[in-house]
Amino acid sequence: MIYLFLAALSSASIALIFKYSGSKEWVNKFQVTSFNYLTATTISLVMLLKSGQPILFSGQGFLQCLVGNFNGNITVQGSWLWAIILGVATGILYLLGFLLYQSSIKSSGASLSGMFNKMGIIVPMVFSMIVWREFPSALQLCGILLSLSAIIMVNFNFDSGEKSSIKPTLLIMFLVVGFGEFSNKLFQKYAMAEMKSHFMLVLFATALIISIGLTVNDKNKAMNIKSALCGVAVGVPNMLSTLFLIEALNKLPATVVYPIYSAGSIVIIMATSFVIFGEKLKKKEIIAMVVTLIALSMVNI
Repeated sequence: MIYLFLAALSSASIALIFKYSGSKEWVNKFQVTSFNYLTATTISLVMLLKSGQPILFSGQGFLQCLVGNFNGNITVQGSWLWAIILGVATGILYLLGFLLYQSSIKSSGASLSGMFNKMGIIVPMVFSMIVWREFPSALQLCGILLSLSAIIMVNFNFDSGEKSSIKPTLLIMFLVVGFGEFSNKLFQKYAMAEMKSHFMLVLFATALIISIGLTVNDKNKAMNIKSALCGVAVGVPNMLSTLFLIEALNKLPATVVYPIYSAGSIVIIMATSFVIFGEKLKKKEIIAMVVTLIALSMVNI
């Protein structure tokens, strides 16, 4: 459970940095995104070099090795090719999910956007049950349902009298974020754990290249040192959240990891906002925290 806690803590750190900098006038979201992925890419490269694993592999039969990985015969060559293919796809999904989240906030509001973003974990949960038969125990299932209810409770505005319409952007974001998270499970199942640095390097480098293109095309191209520093601050926990999530998936079923990862990060965000920043918690937020703690104890039994 320690890796799951560290993954949730890293995810919460990202949200807290964005929460207390995102509303500032000096923030350039494209520059923040670029420096975020530059930092994550750099750390992933350093980790890869320190691991002693070669960056590139030579030889023949990589495609056959990859097929072998899917059949249970996991090799270094197959894992390397899978890290590249899946890393590129995941990098695109990560960046696209971020951009869709920004867009949906403007069109659908923060509450609905936050809920659909967090509920994207349903995608890897469902596929893990269908593909790999990773079914939770009865007690764990109760904990999972409680954690999902906590996510909805925090992100949905029950007091609003306005009718909320489900726009296509929300559904697309739900799927993009969900499959982005599912990619971590796909790597964990079909690649050697030692190749995770390759996977993360390709992932973040792909997102970096695309985000640099967006930054260059941005009308406000003036370099903003504060945005750069904000991006660096986000990049460290961004990389760590992926690293710890993969490690957690090596220890626990995906049906347990994803809901606790999502709900746990929400609890950490609320607790930090209350203790450090003195924010008052709403009644539903306090209830959600208690529900999540109960859920954590249930899935850990």
